[in-house]
Amino acid sequence: MQFSTGNFPIDLCIFFGGLIALIKGSDWFVESAATVARHFSIPDIVIGLTLVSIGTSLPELGTNLYAAVNNQGSIALGNVLGSNVTNIALVLGIAVVCMGRIDIAKRVFNRDIMIMLASYAAFLIFAAFKGSPENVLSRLEGAIMFAAFIAYIVYLFRSPKDPELAGAMEHEENASFNSWSTAAFLLLGLLGVFLGAKMIVDPVIKTAQTYGMPNALISATVVAFGTSVPELAVTISGIVKKKHDIAVGNIVGSCTFNLLLVMSASMMVNPISVDPTGMTLGLIMCAVGIVFAICVRTKWALVRWEGIVFLLMYAGFIAYNINGMTATKVAAETTESRSIATESQPLSDAETPSGQTQE
Repeated sequence: MQFSTGNFPIDLCIFFGGLIALIKGSDWFVESAATVARHFSIPDIVIGLTLVSIGTSLPELGTNLYAAVNNQGSIALGNVLGSNVTNIALVLGIAVVCMGRIDIAKRVFNRDIMIMLASYAAFLIFAAFKGSPENVLSRLEGAIMFAAFIAYIVYLFRSPKDPELAGAMEHEENASFNSWSTAAFLLLGLLGVFLGAKMIVDPVIKTAQTYGMPNALISATVVAFGTSVPELAVTISGIVKKKHDIAVGNIVGSCTFNLLLVMSASMMVNPISVDPTGMTLGLIMCAVGIVFAICVRTKWALVRWEGIVFLLMYAGFIAYNINGMTATKVAAETTESRSIATESQPLSDAETPSGQTQE
């Protein structure tokens, strides 16, 4: 069953319905998984390190796995790269502009931001140095990135305990545990993630086919913005509660997990081709990450004017994607019109079939 009709207004409604199902399903799944973990006395620090960051990346994971299974690697690629740009340039930019200043601990820079940049570098290395016009991210490279994700999780578990992170998912010690309702919400959450991902990807594919637009560019803008909504919610919550490390750590952790978990899982399901558009998106992602790291390192804080710079970078990113979509559409229309003109042009004397003479 395809969740697309070819009618843009209807497909748009399906897209937003899928986005709601995806986000709500992710929320139910994470909360239910956390309830199960607490019932079995798993420490909050472990829950915080895994479920908070992975939970906000779950919409990207659901969308990408569905896209990869259906051999839509460009959507998977655009979603991850676009989400990482959106997380820093838009989500963090809004937070910094609203708050005026966000202090960032040195350990966040020395540990999390450096690992994030290392994952960016690994992606570029795998994508760029293949010696072919259209590079392919292989299953082996996906397995290497997934192994790096596991190593990162183990490293986080063995790091000194962070009291703020441990309290990121506060709970009541004596809260009742209902196995049936928890299992039901766990399954409903997974169902919501699957159906939501399908309702998002199908209309995007149909729209790209109808209007002749690259899947990667639509995915990097519309889909990436939608799947970044959880990061926006968690970041704003952390800022309001004055837990700045949690807010920034969630953004950085999500960007890292998007590559090491979401992208690696997609690559292991189906190798992903990286065309020039995908390579450009990757370079933009790296540029935004480097600017973010420089801003953090200068004063161990982000201030309002830097937030404005982030928002301007996001505006430029959107402008680039819109220009790319428009150029692709114009080129397709030009090619089609030339093809029609060529087919309708009468044969010249030289092209007259042999044995026939023109009167």
